[in-house]
Amino acid sequence: VNMATEYNAPKVEATFPFIGIVTLFGTALRKGLKRPSLRFIFDGRKIVLSRAPTEKNGVAHPNAGCLYIKYDNQYCGKITQEGSFIASRGALDSTHAAMQFLQVFSIDPTKVGGEYGRKNGACCFCGQGLSDGRSLIKGYGPICADHWELPWGEESEENLTRKEQSDLAPDAPIIEL
Repeated sequence: VNMATEYNAPKVEATFPFIGIVTLFGTALRKGLKRPSLRFIFDGRKIVLSRAPTEKNGVAHPNAGCLYIKYDNQYCGKITQEGSFIASRGALDSTHAAMQFLQVFSIDPTKVGGEYGRKNGACCFCGQGLSDGRSLIKGYGPICADHWELPWGEESEENLTRKEQSDLAPDAPIIEL
């Protein structure tokens, strides 16, 4: 990789909004989470979204209110408070598919987060493994449902086993209780 070319690469702002993710993080903060983050494994690589610091050395941080995105343990850009994605200068073309995944997640975090949890057996909201029947069916647990204001407990488990089959991963098994 030519470092000079990478350094001089222009910043790119995505044309698709991520306001759903910004709203989701706002909800988690309002509900009392101090350091909310999301984590996914996408295409064999880890995606982590976390909040930028609000201040540094007692001074307001220039990215306060933004969400940082790391893909495969490398910073690839940020989501602004308005929901726009700004790629880092060194962001790789390989991040495009991951950003498309995050766009779909932003549109319907409950559905996509739940599908992710059902397929992978781990909650994208906290990273913990899912262990009980309802959590395995929903794709996240009751604590994350509360922190992120996700639906929980509205239906009987019998209805969930029929209705919550993954659209993105139709081969993911439905857990029979």
